[in-house]
Parts: sequence; structure tokens; C-alpha cells
Amino acid sequence: MSVWLVQCVLICVCWQLVQAFSGHMTSYISHLPNYGNKTSAFSRIHFPREGRNYAINGSCTSGCHPHPGSTRHKSECCELASSKSFAKAILVCGGVGTRLNGQLERLRGSGNKDITLLEGCPVSKQFVLIQGIPVFIYSFAELVRSPLLSEVVIGTKPEWNMKILELVDTYTQRVPQYGTLSSDDPDTPIINPLQQDYIIHVNGADDAGYIIPRDQIPYPVDSARLQEYETHLETFSYFVYDLEEQRCLLSSSPSWADAVLSAIRDGPHPRYKIVTLSPSGETRAMTVYNALMHEKSVDLYLRSCCRTEYFALVHDSARPLVRRIDVKKLLSKAAEFGAAIPAVNISDTIKVGKSEGVQTIVSNTLDRSSLYAIQTPQAFCSSLLKRAYDSAFETGSMAHLTDDSSFVEQLGTERVALVPGHRMNIKLTTWEDLAVCNSYLKEVYFP
Repeated sequence: MSVWLVQCVLICVCWQLVQAFSGHMTSYISHLPNYGNKTSAFSRIHFPREGRNYAINGSCTSGCHPHPGSTRHKSECCELASSKSFAKAILVCGGVGTRLNGQLERLRGSGNKDITLLEGCPVSKQFVLIQGIPVFIYSFAELVRSPLLSEVVIGTKPEWNMKILELVDTYTQRVPQYGTLSSDDPDTPIINPLQQDYIIHVNGADDAGYIIPRDQIPYPVDSARLQEYETHLETFSYFVYDLEEQRCLLSSSPSWADAVLSAIRDGPHPRYKIVTLSPSGETRAMTVYNALMHEKSVDLYLRSCCRTEYFALVHDSARPLVRRIDVKKLLSKAAEFGAAIPAVNISDTIKVGKSEGVQTIVSNTLDRSSLYAIQTPQAFCSSLLKRAYDSAFETGSMAHLTDDSSFVEQLGTERVALVPGHRMNIKLTTWEDLAVCNSYLKEVYFP
């Protein structure tokens, strides 16, 4: 009888402890410094089983295709080749673009209303306004709205963090959500958001709110909102994006703790997504590596609900036409091969030149039938990309590697799948690219 009583008492005590822990979890998390969503978050990719192989009892079937002698552990891609996998985007937004940025001052007073510089912003190509929207916001809007991606990491200069937050908060809503490729109904009209009113909900989504004409949304924002940005960034290196309100949700909001908890739970159609600000490096490669290795303290406290493996979708913010890329196919091929990149066939004749004194002459002509121009976003199993970067750092081979897939290639044991890209998905590199990009953006977003 005494043993039975002791067991009953222990059960009651344990139950009370569980109840107490559950009741205080939200309050506890809301006071954690600098936490956020790990790679697991909430949005999952559902790949069709047909033509796909999966891990069974911890072993890998032929769905992952490492070369004979590959150093990749089978578990690296086996876990990711499961029917439900997580993916997050890394948006590279810290470069200065020396080939173009030196010419951007020409936009001041040019009279070009389609392509302008935004006052109060760094003079850098990702901040140029094209069709009234900063270049990087086009990519950010597509990535944060994608049901395939659980989190967006923006690699940028720490001194730009507040401006990035302000522009995301102010301009993301202006990017049309439905376009020629993303709309299931080809007859659905594309609405220019600059012609639509914006409803401000003072007390949450249930509040009727009041209307401000879309073209009168304040930029820069008022001093009170700027103070919210500053206070938030003093503690947190990430924020929550509210997909319903199309605004940033900060720690000053009463909904902050609940929104973060909602963001780190699994769910097919999340309202909230974590957006992390990761410090850029001296080179593009260092910016990507920092984003891969960036951890927030919530990763440590909530490790049990997070994954160490995920898909990393790396994209350059200077390519604003990511809508033209089939991200689902990229991630699907990354699950199969470990790495997948968008490519377009070379249409020009390519010749190799060599110098003879002050003159360059033709050395030979390449067979263009097997040549491809590579674009971003590029998709990888996260552990594979981390290992590729670690290897390049150790061997000192980084200098000649110009994209992320090059790091994987230099391992010598992995294959990178090519997925059809799109010729509209250009990168802003030269002055002439601005006019071409403006034309494409008008066609895709504002026809």
C-alpha cells in the first residue's frame, strides 16, 4: 500500500510540474535574448513519392547519388530526401558592387522616374528603386511568401540592419503577390499595388482600421516607428514578418512572443515567418558562410524541436526576378543530388583569348553546346554546403570560386544538378543592366 501511495504522489507532482512548465513557456521564451527560428520552422516541402527515393531504417536508397568514394555521409541527404523537409533562404545583400555602384550617382537628377535612388539609403545597387520598389525587396517578397521556405536570412552589413528592417516593413507589401508565373489562373488580372489603398489595423487584424492611399505610405517612417526598430535591434538579430498584415512584427508588439512561438511550430500555411539579419563578410563567400553558421539563442534552448539539416537556398539580392525560377524543382533536385542550380544555355560563341604583348588574340573556340550560364538561387543540403566551405577555407582555394556550387564542385566527390533557369533572371552588374531589368520588372509585375 505504501509503495502505491508513493507512486500516486510522484505522478501528481510530475503532472503539476508539466502544467507549470507549459503555462510559463511563452513568458520564458519572450525573455530569451536574441532567439529565433532554427532551420526547422514551419513550412515543409512535400515531394511526390513517384521517382523519389527515401531513407528507410536509417539507410539511404539510391535517391541520393554520391559518387563512388564520396565523403558525404549518407545521412546528410537521406534526412533531407524524406517526404517532409525544411528549407530556408539566404539572401545575399551586403555587397557594394564596385562595377556598378560607382555610376549610381548618375541617377540623381536624371529625370528617370522608373529608376531612382532612395534618399537616406546607402548608394548600392540592392537599394536602387526600380518601379518604385528597392531591388532587394523583389527577391525578399518572393522568398518570404513562398510556402516552400521556412525562414529568410538576410546577409548584410550590421550598419545597414535598421535600413533593411525599415525597407522590408515599408515596401514588401507593394510587390504584387500574383504574377504571370505565380498565378494558377492565367486570366487573373495583375494589380499594381501602388494603385491600391492600404488599411492600417491599429488593434490587430480584427480591427476595421483606417485607409491610407497606397502611394502615401510614409517613407521614411515616423520617428516612433524608427524608435521601435532601434529598440528591437538592440536585443534581437531577427524579426517576425506577418504575412497577413504584410508588416514586420517587433518585440514592442503584444503579439511578439506568440508570433515567435507560432513561427517555430510546424504548419503548412504559417502566418508568421522569422527573418534573420546575419552579418556580411569581406567577400560574398564569407557572407554566405556567416549565414550558414549563424545561430540564435533559441536554437540552443529549443534544440529538441529543431533540425540540424535543412535545404539552403542561396540567392543574390541583385537578381530581382527570382519569380521566374522554379524553386520547387530546385529543392526537389537538391534532395536528390545534394545540390542543384539554375542554368541557361550559352547562345553566344565563346572564345578563349591569350595575351601577346599588348594584344589579346584568340587561343581557341569552345563548344557552346555544353556551356551554361549559371544563376541563383542555388539549393543545397546545408551540411554539404558547410563542408564545402570548410574545405575551401582549409585549402585556401576560395579566391577563384565565384558561386556557391563551385565550393561543392571543388570537393571532387559531389555532383551538382542543373535545373532550367530563365533569361529574365539577370543580375545587376553594369549600368546597362538597369534599363534591361526595369523592362523585365514592368513585364512581370506591372504589365
